[in-house]
Amino acid sequence: MNAIPGTLNGNAAAELDIHPCCGETEQMDAKALPLDRMTLGEKLMTMEALWDDLCRDEEQIPVQDWHKQILDERQRQIDSGDARFVDWEEAKARIRARIS
Repeated sequence: MNAIPGTLNGNAAAELDIHPCCGETEQMDAKALPLDRMTLGEKLMTMEALWDDLCRDEEQIPVQDWHKQILDERQRQIDSGDARFVDWEEAKARIRARIS
């Protein structure tokens, strides 16, 4: 996180942490969601609802330059016919071989 000088609760010496992806401060109230009382299923459903909401306006989600370059290169490979694809079973086998 990038710390910038600012004020928090009237304290000029306080610093705000700015999230690098969205530019928001990380001052979310810990009680906003009762995470310690939520089941795994409730947490997953909450994550899905958040993701669905974020996807409604994808243009608002910033993409880091390095990530955009990778995505652009992959799209170029697809457009030129140079991209190679494997099915999911082969991909899983490759991943398992790589990490074992």
